Amino acid sequence: GLSLTYRRDVDAARTFDELRAIDFRADDPMGNEFVAPYKVTKAMLNKATRIAAADLAPRGIRVNSVCPGWVRTRMGGPAADRSVDEGAASILWATTTDQTGGFFRDGAPLRW
Repeated sequence: GLSLTYRRDVDAARTFDELRAIDFRADDPMGNEFVAPYKVTKAMLNKATRIAAADLAPRGIRVNSVCPGWVRTRMGGPAADRSVDEGAASILWATTTDQTGGFFRDGAPLRW
């Protein structure tokens, strides 16, 4: 099978540790200290998708990010509004699209 390793050096772990050292609870009305770091790491993933897509496009390799939604798994829990099949469908779609460098759910682009 095809195996591809794509590497760009980014010290995301260090960045996340630095973000965790900041008290973000004052910024979140619910007092959840993980909301802001989650948003920052999400932005990092989105940017990494665009960088990888641009770098690999000349080789015919497409790169996309997918949001499967809130899926009923051990992590999502029983209250999640999407089945595993629904979440997986977005991921499978992303393997067949000609688009690259995007962020999608259910085959539709999502705003970064």
